[in-house]
Amino acid sequence: MILFLLGLPLLIWALSYLHLAREFRTWDLRSVKIHETGRYTLTDTVFYYNHFLRELPIDTLYALALHWSYVSAGILFPSWLGHASAQWAALGLFLSLVVVGSTRRVGLRASLMDLFQLRERDELISWGSHWQMHFLSTAAVILILIWPGTLLPVTPGRGIDVIRLAGLFLVVSIVFRTGWKALTHPRWLLHGGREIFTYVLLIAVPGLLPIFLQRGLVPFRFGALSAAVLVLVGLITLWTVIVYKRSDLDSEAQSRRGALYLITSHFFEHVLDFFYIVLMLSALFAGA
Repeated sequence: MILFLLGLPLLIWALSYLHLAREFRTWDLRSVKIHETGRYTLTDTVFYYNHFLRELPIDTLYALALHWSYVSAGILFPSWLGHASAQWAALGLFLSLVVVGSTRRVGLRASLMDLFQLRERDELISWGSHWQMHFLSTAAVILILIWPGTLLPVTPGRGIDVIRLAGLFLVVSIVFRTGWKALTHPRWLLHGGREIFTYVLLIAVPGLLPIFLQRGLVPFRFGALSAAVLVLVGLITLWTVIVYKRSDLDSEAQSRRGALYLITSHFFEHVLDFFYIVLMLSALFAGA
């Protein structure tokens, strides 16, 4: 399980580094401004603390969705830190370091604005805009993460848990005034497509493969629920592709270096997210 959880992301980051080294014609990217905005170096992008705070509510939902599939499959997540209190303490320490890092970099007020989803980009601020921009991609990734659990018989208790997860997503979406723009804005949807690609490779594939490897394929059965989940993911993906084909990526993105650059640089923007989700998942199992 550790091989999949860490091995694939490490490989993706290594391949992304090689592409960016070729793009910028240097092997030492530490001080190279690889972020699509042209403002942040590789080090800044990896430790982009205030950006992580924007993603924190979304990452928490992803951890809960992944936890649901593991519990549904009857698989325990590996415990690296021993007692539950130690794992929750590790998660708390991680979040504390992020808050301190973000506060030192951009200040407390700006950090709170990021946490409460007010920032679409560093310079674009409006209520709930970050959540709205990620609405479709968040829904798609949650559906992907719960899909293995829907291939197994869903007990009443597990059914209530997944309904609560969906309800939490919808309530937060209402609080942040998610509307029609979240379904139609080209820049938001193109950004969302990149989010789906990033989280599928960094979280979904390495996180879900152990379920199939440990349980084998025999217990899994397609049903109405699992089919509905795939249909919804397919529709979101298809709509994103349609918008991509109808849009000018260069004019919507913050860089004109092309799609591969935008994707490979983006993987480094979510390093902290990966480790938070792993720590959160471990703590959830330890506290169960």
